[in-house]
Amino acid sequence: MKSFLVLGAGKSSVFLIERLNSYVIPLGGRVTVADLNARLLEERCQGLEGVRPFVLEGADPEYRKTLIETHDVVVSLLPPEAHAGVALQCLAAGRHLVTASYVSEAMDKLHSEAEAAGLIFLNECGLDPGIDHISALILRDKVRAAGGRITGFISACGGLVARASDNQPWGYKLSWNPRNVVLAGQGGSALYLENGHVRLCPPHRLFELSHPLTLPDGEVFDMYANRDSLSYVALYDLTECSTFIRGTLRRRPFCQAWHALVYAGFTDHSVRLPQLEGKPRKELALALGIRHLEDLFKGAGDPNPEVRSALEYLDLFSEEPLNYCLEPTAAGYLQDILEHKWRLEPQDRDRIVLVHQMDYAVEGRRRRHISWLSEEGQDAVHTAMARTVGLPLAEAAILTAENRIGQRGVLRPVVPEIYRPLWRVLTEKYHLSFQEMDTAME
Repeated sequence: MKSFLVLGAGKSSVFLIERLNSYVIPLGGRVTVADLNARLLEERCQGLEGVRPFVLEGADPEYRKTLIETHDVVVSLLPPEAHAGVALQCLAAGRHLVTASYVSEAMDKLHSEAEAAGLIFLNECGLDPGIDHISALILRDKVRAAGGRITGFISACGGLVARASDNQPWGYKLSWNPRNVVLAGQGGSALYLENGHVRLCPPHRLFELSHPLTLPDGEVFDMYANRDSLSYVALYDLTECSTFIRGTLRRRPFCQAWHALVYAGFTDHSVRLPQLEGKPRKELALALGIRHLEDLFKGAGDPNPEVRSALEYLDLFSEEPLNYCLEPTAAGYLQDILEHKWRLEPQDRDRIVLVHQMDYAVEGRRRRHISWLSEEGQDAVHTAMARTVGLPLAEAAILTAENRIGQRGVLRPVVPEIYRPLWRVLTEKYHLSFQEMDTAME
């Protein structure tokens, strides 16, 4: 009998829970989904025979201890900063762990202990990171099998909104954790390799220094760099590349308009401002030294009409009362505003776009291979984001439960015994279809 514990029933959990349920039913197994929100749990677990909801009574980690001890594999959808604490409890209980989040420094330090205990702590198994790793390595193997020497690599992914549901000037709606969106870029400077030179982009300039990226069909995005791309050069075995960039995609004018908010201080989460709760939104702008929209436009450089429209749309100078999500900081108040302004309506559909651009040389000729995935969701619950995060995460948990991974310790899906079976199931069972184009370079 196989048993899974899912910690967190948020936006990305729908397909994960449904897939684990379909897996355990014929085996007589079970899935427990634990969350603080009883209403959300009821929605996620309703009608699923093999799934049991468990309402956590508080944020105290001790509430998780017994749950972890009584399940084979733990799947954590908690905020990234909580994963190391869950991993320590899994280590004590002798249980495997799977997450969709980046390997943090705290998680990485547990590698030797997990390996010695015979445990798998498999991370980065969602969309980005996750499917991006898997599909990039499949492409790498394909190019090398054809005799190609890879010289450049750019990979970028974005959670967006379908064109039919794009009815506001940002070209964006929330299909995943809003806090992560607001705090994007604040995990440290971005490091990447461009034309043989190391580039360092500090957090406050991340959106200012975005790069244009055009798909073969002519669709144009802006890409900003992800955290530390350099650490993946060796993991991808692409040490011969003179360009190596991993990034995030946004439609225009998102990056330029968001830079104005970063520049003004609206995304700051270091200082608590409880005194502003309930006061008009314009009080937050005034607290940041922004007296009117023209002050805000200064942070956007030379704002075009689209940027102006995007910033005006947020109504940051209105009389609407300020409320905060999680914490009374500028970022917390901004998050509350965005959860209303960027809300996916029930009939809305989101979209994810993932693209790889791989330059290589074969028989003395230079070529460029572009591979891209574009998926749209069904509605505001069954989103493309939830599908492309939840399904690889579920299949990684199943791979772990079936003991089909020989390695132990803190892992990512960057080794063949993990990324190849995941690629097969994602493409053959779930029909994730990448379009491809290979062209000669001048």
